Amino acid sequence: MFAEHKDDNGLLYYYVSSEFKPSSKILFLDLDHTLITTKSGKKHPTDFQDWKFHLNPAIFLPYITAGWQIAIVTNQMNMNKDDIENKMPEIIKQLKATHNIAVVFMVSTKDDYYRKPSTGMIQFFNSTLNKPISRLDKSATIMIGDAAGRKGDHSAADIMLAENAGIHFMTPEIFTGDFSIPPAGNIVP
Repeated sequence: MFAEHKDDNGLLYYYVSSEFKPSSKILFLDLDHTLITTKSGKKHPTDFQDWKFHLNPAIFLPYITAGWQIAIVTNQMNMNKDDIENKMPEIIKQLKATHNIAVVFMVSTKDDYYRKPSTGMIQFFNSTLNKPISRLDKSATIMIGDAAGRKGDHSAADIMLAENAGIHFMTPEIFTGDFSIPPAGNIVP
């Protein structure tokens, strides 16, 4: 299901749904603690089935109706292709089955050019996966992620990716306007 892209810059695994329609307006979504979280309530999943949606995917439908598309961008250090094939297809299947959402899914597994906060995944998306669209509308492209560099965040990779790519950034709770969504970890704004 996932293809492998390997070049002098590094390694990237990716999947493009057959229903994906190229667009200049993209919602880039982080995976862990943004699109999904653990069922068990633990910080890290206990196995590949220990996940549930953190954000209700229905929130993306008005954007999709308005011509936006969804691209998941995730750092999964030291995961191999078998691990990716065991975890990610079920997420893709549930997005399709429950809300008819088509996605591009990109997974960086190494500390290289494709790892957030580097812009490698976005550059690969632009040059290869989003053809014939050659340029994103940066005023209508948003990176949504939990790694915002706040006290208690595990990193600032998501907000730094947005800054490096010149696109907008929102945390999940800002994107939804739902501050009752429990943020990942022990975050103090």
